[in-house]
Amino acid sequence: MLHTAIAGARRTIAIQSSFIPVTGSEIFSRLTPDEAHHVFESLYVGDKPTYKASVQVTAQRRRLRATFLDKKPRPERHVWMRDVLALRANDDAATEILQNWLLGLHRPMIIDFLDVCGLQHQDAILENIPPQPETSVLAGAVDGLLNNYPAPVPKIYLQLFQPVGEEAWPDLDQLLISDERLASSAVSV
Repeated sequence: MLHTAIAGARRTIAIQSSFIPVTGSEIFSRLTPDEAHHVFESLYVGDKPTYKASVQVTAQRRRLRATFLDKKPRPERHVWMRDVLALRANDDAATEILQNWLLGLHRPMIIDFLDVCGLQHQDAILENIPPQPETSVLAGAVDGLLNNYPAPVPKIYLQLFQPVGEEAWPDLDQLLISDERLASSAVSV
């Protein structure tokens, strides 16, 4: 079975003895308007089919015509799109849009991360979820992402990448919780 370097739609992280699932819709719910605009604007410029699918999902869920959304200024439209994709009922669409955004527009970042971690892959595709690399290697790979790529991209990628269950990487969990640049909050991913 092949896995992309985005391990799955759901994972759990330990925060003060409670487990919180992180899904595509939850990631959208934590994006600031500026972060959401960054995601959707890059799709608008670099991946029109995924952008149009995002507009269609928003229009359908709000019972509007897509042309109505097209008439709105993009920053306002992007807030509407974020709000719709943040709904739990739209989790599959939210996850697919984030995966398309990452694999379509940010594949070089994913490849950099996998290479620094020393993981075998075929153009950002993993055959199996590997064991966690050494803590220092993982921390260096995460720092590299955060220093070389725009802020919301590594945060979103690492939230989606983290494997679930027995394949989970505890050190990545810890970084996602403790590193201010990555930590989820009600305001930012």
